[in-house]
Amino acid sequence: MSTGTLRDYQTETLRAIHARDFGKACLSTESGKTAIALAAIAERRQPALVVVHTCPSWSNGLTVLWS
Repeated sequence: MSTGTLRDYQTETLRAIHARDFGKACLSTESGKTAIALAAIAERRQPALVVVHTCPSWSNGLTVLWS
């Protein structure tokens, strides 16, 4: 994962996430779900609990986000 800007559909999804207190986003493989989730967490500036089975992109994304 690298730093950069979200694609249009990712920004639209992020806006929909911010319009609600909770929910889920269903997107296809390689659509940037991790990037959207990390952006939502960063923009809300609230504690977040992330539970994943195995997903290297989460640890890579968190490293980029908080480095």
